[in-house]
Amino acid sequence: MFPHRFKVTETNLDTNDDLIVFKKDDVRTRRHPINLDDSRLTPLEKADRLIEGNGCDQDVDEALRILRSLSENGDSQATLRLARLYLTGLSVVTDLQKASDYFTLYMEQKTASN
Repeated sequence: MFPHRFKVTETNLDTNDDLIVFKKDDVRTRRHPINLDDSRLTPLEKADRLIEGNGCDQDVDEALRILRSLSENGDSQATLRLARLYLTGLSVVTDLQKASDYFTLYMEQKTASN
């Protein structure tokens, strides 16, 4: 197994076109670049990839736009993702009021769907 902290240079990366990316001491693997206009990607998957920069350039603003639009149209999973983002401060500035508002909306959406 790999040690928890190590560095790899591009010269020793030749593993089936995979690219190892290091962020805050964790290892993430990206496959070939993806086409974000690919109809097989759901809007939620597209937003996730944009937030992480997984297979594409990171674009948090576009991901938030997608998630907000989905949330406004009743997508509880998008609402939950927004709540978690604002709660944890991952990729956005921590905003506990927004997190609380989105968690409340999430519960309302879940209740309405049952």
